Amino acid sequence: MAAVEVVIPEAVEGHVKVVFDQLNEKHRRWVAALLSEVVGHGGTKWVSEVTGLDPKPCAK
Repeated sequence: MAAVEVVIPEAVEGHVKVVFDQLNEKHRRWVAALLSEVVGHGGTKWVSEVTGLDPKPCAK
């Protein structure tokens, strides 16, 4: 099975970083989980890389 790469525009990554800087830890985890669901396959890894959060909270 080939690896699937998630392609998200850099502008979106920048916006996510700006928003995450304004959130407390609990809200970061909520938004990370939401983004992971919206992105779909590979979303947890992407959210983890962009936000610096551990992948486990991003997947819940």
